[in-house]
Amino acid sequence: MCAEPAFHTVLAAAIQTRGTTLAALRVRLAERGNPVSPATLSYWRSGRRRPEGAASLAAVEDLEQLLDLPRGHLTSRLGPSRRPGPPGRRADVHEVVADQAALVEQALSDLDLSGPLDLSDEALHIVVEVDAKRCVRHITIRGVWRSLREGAQRLPLLYVNDGPIVAMPEITVAGGRLGRDLSRPELGLVAIEFILDRPLPVGQETIAEQRTRFLDDLTDTHYEHYLRKKLADLTLWVRFDPEQLPTTVTSYTVIDDIETAEQLSLDGTTNASRFLRPFGPGRAGIRWTWD
Repeated sequence: MCAEPAFHTVLAAAIQTRGTTLAALRVRLAERGNPVSPATLSYWRSGRRRPEGAASLAAVEDLEQLLDLPRGHLTSRLGPSRRPGPPGRRADVHEVVADQAALVEQALSDLDLSGPLDLSDEALHIVVEVDAKRCVRHITIRGVWRSLREGAQRLPLLYVNDGPIVAMPEITVAGGRLGRDLSRPELGLVAIEFILDRPLPVGQETIAEQRTRFLDDLTDTHYEHYLRKKLADLTLWVRFDPEQLPTTVTSYTVIDDIETAEQLSLDGTTNASRFLRPFGPGRAGIRWTWD
């Protein structure tokens, strides 16, 4: 059986087929926010060095797009990292939302957002408000997004509930508008297209916000956010009604099915927070208990 062509062989062939140059690719990568030095690109093409680390792997994903290659055509040939520690990569949906992976994948496909996104989230600030009924009543997500393609404008807005959603939540946004709604409340899924106010040129950043008001009176004991790639800055802030303060609060992360947990103290306040810089891919959350 013939061995699969090596990463550098496929990269060199793709560059030749496209009739482009390393200099042109370097400019396009820099425009997308993934700068790579001329020497590094040359080493990748010749096989003297291979991409390592989150930034390099993100650049390889961009190269697949710039060279009109199928998703994974280059990254699948890298094999395991030679560096110690966890790899920097974009996780598959099954790795971060295993229980609802098929549901999420179908929603992304229906929204035409299943492939590499045209916008990259650079920072997320998430506020979760728990009311006197012990229900998560509001979630506000404010994010900084960077355009990876000319005219980028669309994002998926997804919430996955543990059970069916009786009353659809009310969603208001700033910095954009809501588009197609392909939610499946009977399956616990909210899936809506989010459209920024205007198309963005490559490399430009913008801020957008979404605030969701949940109408179902279901007691909640945790909030969890899923990340498919490394994020520079993730902030989780849970605020409790002063009449219903939890007994314990725990922050946690799950990476490659391994959970790391840390007890948090309210310290006489009504809120708990966790700052992760950087984090991902994986899951990060805060859970709490009452007597």
